[in-house]
Order: sequence, then C-alpha cells, then structure tokens
Amino acid sequence: MRVKNIRAGHNLPTSLTNVRQMWLEVSMKDEHGRQIMTSGQIGKDGSLPANVRKFNSDGMGSDMHFAIDPWVVTAFSSHETIPPKGYKDAYFGVNLPKGSKKVTVEVKLRYRQADQKVAEALLKAVPKDIDLARDYGVTKVPELPVVDMAHKRSVVAAKLGPNLLK
Repeated sequence: MRVKNIRAGHNLPTSLTNVRQMWLEVSMKDEHGRQIMTSGQIGKDGSLPANVRKFNSDGMGSDMHFAIDPWVVTAFSSHETIPPKGYKDAYFGVNLPKGSKKVTVEVKLRYRQADQKVAEALLKAVPKDIDLARDYGVTKVPELPVVDMAHKRSVVAAKLGPNLLK
C-alpha cells in the first residue's frame, strides 16, 4: 500500500512527530466475509497494537535513550514521516484461506494528537504554577479524537497461488 502526501507542503505528520500518531488501519476479508487480517485497530485502552504501520518519529534525549517529552528530545532515532509530494509504502503479509478468489481490503489513514497515555502523562508534567482546572476548566484529559484522513476500500483478485495478491 502506498500512502502519498499530495497536498501538504510539509511532512506528515508535522511538528511533534514523536508525540503525534498517524497510522494505517487495515482490514482484509475473503469473499465470504471472513476476517483474514487486521492491523492498526485501537485497543480498548486507547493503545495501538504492536503490528501497526505508523508514520512518525522516535525521539531521543541527549543520553541517546528513547524520549517523548518535547523539552527532552534532542534527536530522532527513526524518522518515518511522509515528505511533501512524497510517499511511504506499507507491506502486509497475508495467508489466504485455500480456494480464496477475492479479498476485500479496507484501509484508513488515521491521525490523533497523541497516544492517550502520553497525553495524560504530559498534562501531569505541567508546572505547578499552572492550574488547569482553574485556568482552562480541564479536570481530566478528554479522550483524544481520531481523525480519518483517508479511506479506501478495494476488492482484489487472488492470483499466482493461494498466498499472493496481484
């Protein structure tokens, strides 16, 4: 799957790329509606699964260890954002049930400001002289919304054997 950045004049996502989350949610079903594969579905606790294809950066502090706090990050250990007029490819292996002739592939490019737990941790780190409840009416971190940036559904034929889609 190819994810293109055709409109933004900057990388996607931009700014706090180690905090912001942009990922693919993928679902594949055979011609009988049976689920073959999923990736990127948000868990009940708001987390993303380990097998998700994300487009972001991993921050490091000056000690060269993982860091997420924006005021600690000095460099990136990986940078997987999508450049302007550029693209990133995502690959998913699928074992099709024997005899499958068609597969319905549904893909969503999803975005949210941060992982829910990260947002909660960052708000706990607000300096003590700032009273979020008094100044902003914030008593708890709301559930961060997820925005579907793009959505595509395609039916593809299984060709070249039971495990290859063309």
